[in-house]
Amino acid sequence: AVDAATAGDDPIATLLLLLRLVYLVLREDSESAERLEKHLCEVARTENAAYRPVLLPRLGQLLRLCTALESPRSDLLELCVRCVTCYVPCFGDEVWELGLQAELVSASTRAGSVWPLSTSAAAAAAQAVAASTSVHPGGHAGGFFRTYLERVELPRGSYPVTRALLGLGRALLSYAKAHSVFG
Repeated sequence: AVDAATAGDDPIATLLLLLRLVYLVLREDSESAERLEKHLCEVARTENAAYRPVLLPRLGQLLRLCTALESPRSDLLELCVRCVTCYVPCFGDEVWELGLQAELVSASTRAGSVWPLSTSAAAAAAQAVAASTSVHPGGHAGGFFRTYLERVELPRGSYPVTRALLGLGRALLSYAKAHSVFG
């Protein structure tokens, strides 16, 4: 376990500490992400009338970086996905866009996705996240997370990243339901 005393000069340990802090703030309630983003905009003194997320794109960049690494750390991936999940209630459309960019969804699902999150795309959002960890009918894998599940989590018998990803799918389904996507 990484804590402030052991982080020292290790940039990954420091990043993990920061992500844990962000996650603790974000998970407080469903509007924490919006309050944090408003505060970040005020601190940065940016005119952002719609309060478009500032931190969420950075989490997306971090996820893309992690998925590009040959052997990313489980705790880093898990925290990134959990932080992104906390954004769904207030920024569901932006999270869906990030999912497309960070390849949290499978390529077969991304090809037919509609943007912004609409009646057809919202229902597909959670399916797309789930598809990234499952085998498709043709036998092809669902992308990075499918490979990660097979090569890292399955042999360990521990599934923190997969559980975080399923939590993201659940949050996207809740978002879709709350916005009357399912009729």
